[in-house]
Amino acid sequence: MPAIAIVGAGPQLGLAIARTFGSHGLDVALIARNRAKLDELVGKLGAEGITAAAFPADVLDRDGLTQAFKDAAAQFGGIDVLEYSPVGTLGSTILTSPSETDPSHVQHEMGFHVGIDVSIGTAVIPGAPVAQPEEISPVCWELHTTHRDAAERVFSR
Repeated sequence: MPAIAIVGAGPQLGLAIARTFGSHGLDVALIARNRAKLDELVGKLGAEGITAAAFPADVLDRDGLTQAFKDAAAQFGGIDVLEYSPVGTLGSTILTSPSETDPSHVQHEMGFHVGIDVSIGTAVIPGAPVAQPEEISPVCWELHTTHRDAAERVFSR
């Protein structure tokens, strides 16, 4: 059965995504830092007839995140869809004006929000196509100029 991994799974967006994909027959791998909260989500989804499992990991811990992906893939026979939407805390963000911003101010945010790199993505979904810049740029242009209301569009080969 196909499976989705939801990174940053929580009680709002993560749960809604899990319900949507789970109700369409996908198994759900929930990945976030807090085991107790993940277990609560797994219970809610299970009560709705959705197969889900918790895989605790912090997105800033590459080894731990990679292991969570491997464990999820082993349990569900692979990961077919990857959704990445972790939420940080205001306390970890340094707020400055652009003219006062130093690279060290944004390093944490970059690691957090851009924390999933190609090596992790391809480890999760082996054989996943990797788009070339020439394929991505026309899609970006089209989305930003003519299809601003269709952000869910993706490119395919």
